[in-house]
Amino acid sequence: MAPMQKFEMVSETAVHQRYLTVYDRRIKFCAHDNPAECRVLDFDVVGHPRANFCFAVTFPFHPYKDGRKGGEVTLIREYAQGPNALAYCLPTGGLDPQRHADLAECAARELSEEAWLAGGQWHRLLPADHPGMPEVKWCMNRFVPFLVVDPHPDLNPGSRDAEEASMEVLRVPLDEFKRMMLSGEMLLPSITTAYMALDKLKEEGLL
Repeated sequence: MAPMQKFEMVSETAVHQRYLTVYDRRIKFCAHDNPAECRVLDFDVVGHPRANFCFAVTFPFHPYKDGRKGGEVTLIREYAQGPNALAYCLPTGGLDPQRHADLAECAARELSEEAWLAGGQWHRLLPADHPGMPEVKWCMNRFVPFLVVDPHPDLNPGSRDAEEASMEVLRVPLDEFKRMMLSGEMLLPSITTAYMALDKLKEEGLL
């Protein structure tokens, strides 16, 4: 096993900013057992400072009403600019400090805007003091996963952003959703949220 290293941030400069911000971050690494043995490396790091580097992802679950265990899942199909393709995802959105009191309100608003759903029984899938799950290795953003059980149609949904106008709302059986998770067409935060939500649904006796 390689020796443990200590690291410190030497500098961080924003080099590009639009929806996301790209930072040039310089890190000093030193060997744990030899502080004199150090090296300095530069990294590209991205994040969304206007969202406080955090966002919410929600798993909307519709249990069967006829006594069967299981149910259906509402999800979104939208354009993903990274792979330049349509992708599946759960309702997702960044925290807007001017509109959201916290991530729970962010999750509820995004559910309305993207999936046209409201209400239901809500479960935050991480403890309140948890910092959130890292989006990816080179990104400062973190997300908090939520589960909402039995939401109903929102008759007055929130308005979508311009880039969300072409979103497609889907509702599929749970078995089909699981196949979508492994299709290579679903975004990673949604897959992580789904696994955590499925564990919670089992715990609640709904699966």
